[in-house]
Amino acid sequence: VCSSDLIQSTDTDPSTAGNDTIIGADGNANVIAGLGADSVTTGAGSDVIIGDNGTMTFDAAGVLLSISGDARTDAGIATIHAGGGRAVIIGGGAGDDIDSDSVAANNVIIGDGGEATFDTDGSVLTANTSDTGIGGNDDIDIAAGSNHIFGGFGADQIDITSGAGEVVIVGDNGSVDYTVDS
Repeated sequence: VCSSDLIQSTDTDPSTAGNDTIIGADGNANVIAGLGADSVTTGAGSDVIIGDNGTMTFDAAGVLLSISGDARTDAGIATIHAGGGRAVIIGGGAGDDIDSDSVAANNVIIGDGGEATFDTDGSVLTANTSDTGIGGNDDIDIAAGSNHIFGGFGADQIDITSGAGEVVIVGDNGSVDYTVDS
């Protein structure tokens, strides 16, 4: 991402969606898999992944400022494996399998639809689930690090190796907001 950019998936017709396999090498990866039963695997680097449809906004320096992913009832089961490095992942509406080897700070994982915003230093400003009545039974496995994890709707399985820093786990729907003055 070279300048201020918006990356967006606009495919809303499930009949045009395919079951994609996306494999990224080491380095920063920005992936929107789209509808379908997709498989996404990335190498080491900073990974921003949306399992179904959504948007990502970056500043001119390539820093992620916001991400939004939807949960749909016609979504396929996404399998997402992010390599080592920061991970920002939003699954989709089905029972997704999400795992990350990341031990970096400021990981955000949302099992079903949700959104998050970030400061220009990469720290989390807000994060929340957005589709409180749609989602599947997600399996989320995360390595160490500073993590914000939301299972979303459904009977989710969340496994995390505790790391240094802040760890916030919400089994179902919820939000964090670090912009509110106390």
